Amino acid sequence: MDAVRNILGNYLLPLSVAACAGVLSGAVAMWIAAKKARLENAEFARTFTASALCEAVTVIPALVFSCVPVLGTIFGALIGAALSLLIVKAIFGVSHGKAFGVWIGWVAAQVVAAAAVFLGLRGLLQR
Repeated sequence: MDAVRNILGNYLLPLSVAACAGVLSGAVAMWIAAKKARLENAEFARTFTASALCEAVTVIPALVFSCVPVLGTIFGALIGAALSLLIVKAIFGVSHGKAFGVWIGWVAAQVVAAAAVFLGLRGLLQR
């Protein structure tokens, strides 16, 4: 039972919390960036959908290609970044420039959310 608790506590819980925080903070950042870019269809539901899809297409290729030590992770992250940029472009129906501006807001939110979650959970995991 301790092994299951160890796996759940040390791996699944922090990753689940990070994913949820990333999607929510990414949606808020995308929504703000879309409003600043004066996109016509900058609704929160649309930005939430875009954020969740971007999260999925960024994480999945990085995990798949991580079997190759360094280059695989980098390659997976680049594929995920390109796919997430295309998702933003398709969901909002905008040019590459405006999609890139909204996408940069999402990336910044991902960095902040990941840092906050892992720094916050680090103290809990060390107990």
